[in-house]
Amino acid sequence: NSGRNGKNNGKGYYIYEKGSKPKPDPQMFPIIEEAKRQVNIMPGGKAISVTDKEIVEMILFPVVNEACRVLGEGVVVRASDLDVASVLGMSFPSYRGGIVFWGDLVGAKHIYASLKKWSEKYSKFYKPS
Repeated sequence: NSGRNGKNNGKGYYIYEKGSKPKPDPQMFPIIEEAKRQVNIMPGGKAISVTDKEIVEMILFPVVNEACRVLGEGVVVRASDLDVASVLGMSFPSYRGGIVFWGDLVGAKHIYASLKKWSEKYSKFYKPS
């Protein structure tokens, strides 16, 4: 615990003094700058550069991967159940047909190749199942 409990003890990202507005705490600037730096690097210290399309894929391909895993294990009986759940439960765009339907349109080979590449480059989180 850093002892920075915000308004509770008058210290946090801001300094809270009675009768005045909170002021940014200069002691936090180096911590904030380091956090900003860490957000912009990936393993090996290389900055990540991705397109909007890749961002969407990096978010949704693991969901498709998990959908395939639960289908394969028999946790879910029909792909259409996952499509309905994705539309109603996670607001996946209904005009795309659901997460599994969309994944079929994108193509298993592309999804697998992308997940494999990202798992080797960034994190095991992307490992295809």
